[in-house]
Amino acid sequence: MSDEESNLLFSEMSIKELTETVDEMSKQLMEAKAALRNMRLSGVRSAIEARKLADVDLADELKKLGISNVLPSGPFRTPYFKWY
Repeated sequence: MSDEESNLLFSEMSIKELTETVDEMSKQLMEAKAALRNMRLSGVRSAIEARKLADVDLADELKKLGISNVLPSGPFRTPYFKWY
C-alpha cells in the first residue's frame, strides 16, 4: 500500500477507528518485538542449559573419582575442587 493510499484510508477513518487501529498495531509491534527477542536469545538459553547439564555431569564424574567439588553460584562461577 502506498503512502497516498494509506493517507486516504486514514483520512476516511474516525478518531475512534484510528485509535483502535493504533492500539492493534501497537499490540502487534510488542508481540513482534517479543518474538524477535526470543529468537535472538534462543542460542544463549540453549548454551546456558548445556552448561548446567555439563556441570551436573562433571559433578557426577568427580563424585565417582572420590573428589568433592564446590561450585560457587553466580553468573561467573568457575569450579574449584577440594582434594581429600
